[in-house]
Amino acid sequence: RAGWAMPAGRAASARGVDDMQAALAQIQALTTGVTRSATQLLALARAQAPQEGGPTLSPLDLAQWLPAMVALRIPESLQAGVDLGYESPGHATALDEVVHEDAAIMINAERNALQELLDNLIDNALNNVSRDGTITVSLQSGVNPGEAARVSIEDDGPGVPDDTLGRLGERFFRAPGAPDGGSGLGLAIVRRIADVHGAQVRFGRAGIGGLRVELRFPHQQVGLA
Repeated sequence: RAGWAMPAGRAASARGVDDMQAALAQIQALTTGVTRSATQLLALARAQAPQEGGPTLSPLDLAQWLPAMVALRIPESLQAGVDLGYESPGHATALDEVVHEDAAIMINAERNALQELLDNLIDNALNNVSRDGTITVSLQSGVNPGEAARVSIEDDGPGVPDDTLGRLGERFFRAPGAPDGGSGLGLAIVRRIADVHGAQVRFGRAGIGGLRVELRFPHQQVGLA
């Protein structure tokens, strides 16, 4: 409540256009933060809600789906001055030039939930890189037995101290030095959606300096449509 009272009071007592604009900008930032937190709480509740008969998963070709989903975030990344790229076993190229020539990499997935997972990871990266920063989403076939695919998101932001990596994904946990405005729910949503897909989530240091999040998806299970 106090967070709202100060800018509201400043707006009410503003003596000039500059003061009024500054107060309104602060109110808008608070509104955006509250809206995002509410949206993420709802997303986490959906991810945690039990589904009768289990989640509805269907075959999905990541080699086709993933670059298309990343491309949807290009306008936002351009506006932020961030280089958002995609790499796959077949090529590393600008998303607007991608030709889907990669071999299929199949998993079982719930598409809307998986898009929410990816969006949260890209949001997290965008919030932690500076202008002229770099984010890379990559895809490769599974390496270990029983593993179908690996998806990773890397950024060149400040990263996370090694001693806090193990806490990433806890609800409401925010790493030291995290930018203001976060709710600490984005990576918790990622963990929960990954669990639904039987995927492992690993956090570490990116080769380009920031945070690396890797998802390891299992082979398709018999009986899933």
